[in-house]
Amino acid sequence: MRRYLMSLEIELSKEYAEVSEMLRERWLSGRLYWKLHSGQRWIYKKLRNMGPETRERVVLNSRRYGKSFLGVVMALEDCLAPPFDEPVRIIGPEIKQTVDIIEPILNKICADAPDGLIHRVKSEYRWKVGSSFLILGGFDRKNIERHRGQPSKSIYIEEAGSSHPDDYQYGMKEVLLPQLLHSEGPLTFLTTPPPDPMHPFVIETITKAKLNHAFFTRTIYDNPLLDDEQILRAIEDCGGDVNSPAFRREYMCEIFRDESVVVVPQFSREMHVQCLQAPGHASW
Repeated sequence: MRRYLMSLEIELSKEYAEVSEMLRERWLSGRLYWKLHSGQRWIYKKLRNMGPETRERVVLNSRRYGKSFLGVVMALEDCLAPPFDEPVRIIGPEIKQTVDIIEPILNKICADAPDGLIHRVKSEYRWKVGSSFLILGGFDRKNIERHRGQPSKSIYIEEAGSSHPDDYQYGMKEVLLPQLLHSEGPLTFLTTPPPDPMHPFVIETITKAKLNHAFFTRTIYDNPLLDDEQILRAIEDCGGDVNSPAFRREYMCEIFRDESVVVVPQFSREMHVQCLQAPGHASW
């Protein structure tokens, strides 16, 4: 019995060593695709297969799809791929919100990374990843100014529509897009639709992405991790109505004006035009 246990321990040690070496090889080669579920892989392939001429890519995701996880995986892969002289950035509406979202995900993904490959530097918004850096930021004016004048290899945007419209305009046009002039790297949006359909993210960025065939949508029904019962629970959480503004926006990724929160509703000829018929004349 003792000899059997010793033999089993040796076999388990060999298997553990083989798994550890496999993980190390994947990390050092910058191949983290295997950490994604099938729904995330669909997006990953679409984005990775685009040429450098398509700079701005937009993916609208439903809640609980794992868009932030996907963004961190792709950002880490970018850091681990040459060239290494330009950092990769993840930008959210505000720096605190970005850190709150990304840091737990980053810690989870990097739990099996080789020792010393990834570590946080003195700055609370910066990680050393191999020979490159991953930097977190926000569209809030005070933080975005810290990124001004610096280069980027690639940029990932979290919840773009939750940023202040003026901060978004300034951050995009005067800070982030100029960072990609030399690297010609991609700027990728992984987000849910904004509540305001007039936000510049919708009017400018999404419109441009659609024209360049770089716009994709993944709804709650595309999420392979959710079963029918969980989808029904999401519907119930939104008032039990699949046509409710909350469900349509957060889970179906629709962009629309919520009539319940506007002073002047969207124009409707049937509702707002009254046709009067004069004697002897046809009505409108």
